[in-house]
Amino acid sequence: MKEVKIYTIVSDQLSPPITGESFCTDMVRHSDYAELEAKYAALAEVRESARNEGINYAASRLAAAFNHGFIDKPVAEVLDVTRMILSAKEDLANDSLPSADGLSGEYAEKAIEEWAAQLRKGVQS
Repeated sequence: MKEVKIYTIVSDQLSPPITGESFCTDMVRHSDYAELEAKYAALAEVRESARNEGINYAASRLAAAFNHGFIDKPVAEVLDVTRMILSAKEDLANDSLPSADGLSGEYAEKAIEEWAAQLRKGVQS
C-alpha cells in the first residue's frame, strides 16, 4: 500500500466551513481513506484469528493439565471452566466494545498475586 498523505487546511477555507475549536483540519483523500478501511478490515480479521488462537490454547492447556492429573477437581467443574473459556470467542466476537478490563489481564494478574500471597501465608503458618 502506498503512503497515505494527510493534508492540513485552515478550517474556515473548507466548503462548507468547519466551525469549532480547531484552527486547522487534517484531511485524507477519499481514495486513501478507502485503502485504509480495507487495511483495517484485514487487520481486524488477523486480530480476531489471533485472539481465538489464544483462547483455544488456554482451553487446551487446562484440558491437558486435567487429563494428566495436575488438576484435582471433578470432571464437571473442569468441563464448565473449559466451556467458559471457549465461550469467550463468541462473547468477544459479539461485543464491539469489550469491558475496560476484559482483555488487559489486570484482573487475572491481581488474582494471581492475591492467591500467591494466600499460599505463602498458608505455607508459613
